[in-house]
Amino acid sequence: MALCLLCTLLASLALPLAGCRRPEPSAPQPAACVDQANLLNPQAEKRIQAQSESLAENYGIRLTTVILAEPAEDLDRKAVELFDALAAPDASDPARQLLLLIDPAGREVRLEIGYALEALFTDLFVARVEKEQMLPFFEQGLVGAGVEATVELLVGQIEREGAAGSATDQGGPLRHPSGGGGARIAAEIGGKAGLPIPKEKAARDYAPQPTPLETLRVYLEVLHARCKDPDLALYSLESRDFFRSWVVTDGQQANEERNLRAVLGQAESFVNGNLAVIRFPADERRTPPYFFQGSEAGWLLDFRPMHELIRFNNRNQWHFSRLDHPYIFAFADWRFDRHGFPLTEK
Repeated sequence: MALCLLCTLLASLALPLAGCRRPEPSAPQPAACVDQANLLNPQAEKRIQAQSESLAENYGIRLTTVILAEPAEDLDRKAVELFDALAAPDASDPARQLLLLIDPAGREVRLEIGYALEALFTDLFVARVEKEQMLPFFEQGLVGAGVEATVELLVGQIEREGAAGSATDQGGPLRHPSGGGGARIAAEIGGKAGLPIPKEKAARDYAPQPTPLETLRVYLEVLHARCKDPDLALYSLESRDFFRSWVVTDGQQANEERNLRAVLGQAESFVNGNLAVIRFPADERRTPPYFFQGSEAGWLLDFRPMHELIRFNNRNQWHFSRLDHPYIFAFADWRFDRHGFPLTEK
């Protein structure tokens, strides 16, 4: 009965679910992604769906994303209604639910957290994700990319902290399943389209260096300063063009800085003419290789081919989209599976 209530609630929103629902099992299941406003393209819907399925399969956590077409009179109340419906007895564990509710017309977002996940997603963490990760994308009008990037941070937090060990098990009578976790913030979706995210620092402070590793160390300073200037002298010309149309957030930079610092001591550098690669051990699946171009001024980071050639799966593990590229020379001693994932070093 409760599960039917959830399906009725979602159906009452008149939400198009194509491409956003798992294949139907024997009993109806609520959709993991509902986009009434049609802000997500089919590819984004499939990736968000895959992320949600990965959380459910690997950690027993259900993430539901709902994008409203009409502004909610009270977004907090709407979130509670949907979260209570998700807590149906014949659905997944209500205490291990995440609800990402987006109100583009009302320019608000809400991330609701199940009480068993409060140790993983503190109010401070949720507020930082919303402010530093979601808003920069939404303000650029890139809702789909913002949702995807937010889900990636949630998955990363779960993997770092360990969902099973960190989640609380309070037992006893079930209180409100969300436990009051989460936060609501204003989100001027599309309000800053075309504008760069401000965090200015003079390009001369980030100059190319004589070796790829030294250039990578300077890039760590860029990340630490949360500098988002697309025209840094540290970047190749193609990279500068790429960053002018790409949203970079504080959350992304903090995550990249943390991962990179953790493995920098294991970096290996390979040079072939005016191309270079810095790679890390094959089992460091969350830290991809970095590509460089040589120039008269020094070694430049080459992010455009990194973006085109390096992909991440639902657990934030990197792989190549194809193996016939100019930077593959640095991986002659590695083996890859048919999906481009590194297997082992010889």
